[in-house]
Amino acid sequence: MKGIKKFIGITLAVVVVTSAVLAQSVPVGAKTQAISISNVKNGKATLYTGQKLSFKTNYKENQLKVSTSDKSVVSVKGIKITGVNKGTAKITVAVKSNTKVKKTITVKVVDRYIIRKSCEGGEGDKVVEKYDRKTKKSTYTVEVKGKDVCNNVDKNIKFKFTSKDTHMAGTGYAGEMSNAGVNKDASHIGIYNVTKDDSYKHIIDFNKKSDKELYKYYELTKAEIKQTKFTRNNTDAGYVLALSMPDGKDTYVDCLIKDKETGTLYKLEYRGSEDPYTVYKSVKVVK
Repeated sequence: MKGIKKFIGITLAVVVVTSAVLAQSVPVGAKTQAISISNVKNGKATLYTGQKLSFKTNYKENQLKVSTSDKSVVSVKGIKITGVNKGTAKITVAVKSNTKVKKTITVKVVDRYIIRKSCEGGEGDKVVEKYDRKTKKSTYTVEVKGKDVCNNVDKNIKFKFTSKDTHMAGTGYAGEMSNAGVNKDASHIGIYNVTKDDSYKHIIDFNKKSDKELYKYYELTKAEIKQTKFTRNNTDAGYVLALSMPDGKDTYVDCLIKDKETGTLYKLEYRGSEDPYTVYKSVKVVK
């Protein structure tokens, strides 16, 4: 009986020692999964200054440690990173329980907006384009001062509009812009002083007319009214009326601008890569 107990004791001791040896031979973290980040491709990401990105991973946030090589370019808070300034930083995402399991991402931070300026119009034309990388559209601020060669009157107006057309610049004529120099399918926009044009004398006070009066002015039928769109913009500097209405088999689109200070009436004309009405309804007069 004593021999049996001794044998069992020796056997148990051997099992314990063997288990300990085996445990030491298995690398720590051998079963730790590799980190996968589903919302970052090829280990590279681009952020705008101020833009945030939260990593989507196969780990919980409290299981990961995220660090940045340059806090002045990209800041880190948990699994969320933020673009701070233009530049490039390396972001390391590691498993807390086994920091050897990690993933490195290169983050480039760029300005969201690209500013382009042009002074190639009339005597005092200035065009500032603010291109939005996110929406892929440009907002233009246009200051026009010069002679309207078509109507032999002066132009003096400042307005803004948004379009997906980029690189629009002055053509050399007051109030006219185009991107013909950089785009084979060129877009054009022009603003003209029509205050003395008899065709507009009954619509010069459009800001005082109701929609019903405008329907009557444009001689629209009830069926046409249902297909007509009006947009009015009113700022401290002026009024804008944008309209789109059926005209036979086609659509008639128009944009009128009125300067509050001088009472001058302008007509805006656009032809380009998008529906003119989408451009016209974004127009605002500014000081």
